[in-house]
Amino acid sequence: MNFNFLEQVTGIAQTGTSLQVQRYPNPAKDEVNINLPGFGNLLGLGVLKASLISADGKVVNTFTINSSLTQLNVGNLQAGIYILKIENTENVLIKRLVIR
Repeated sequence: MNFNFLEQVTGIAQTGTSLQVQRYPNPAKDEVNINLPGFGNLLGLGVLKASLISADGKVVNTFTINSSLTQLNVGNLQAGIYILKIENTENVLIKRLVIR
C-alpha cells in the first residue's frame, strides 16, 4: 500500500499569519520535537490543538500546543507514516511524520 500525503496549510491568506512547523527528528523513534517559530504571533488566534493520525485514519494522540517547542513521546507507536494536524480558529496545518 502506498500513501502519498500532501502537506498543506489553509487559512493563511485570511489572517496574514504564517504557521510554520519544524518537526525533528523525522523519522522519529522515541520522541519528536515540534517547533513553531512563529508561536508568539499565533497567541491571539486561539488555542493550538494538535492530533497525530495514523495512515488508516485513526487519531492516536491529541494534545494542546502551549509553547513554541513541544516534545511528543512516540515510543509507543507502531512504525509507519502518521499525519500531524495542527489547527486553531484560523489555520489548519498538515505535516507528515514518520515513526520508525
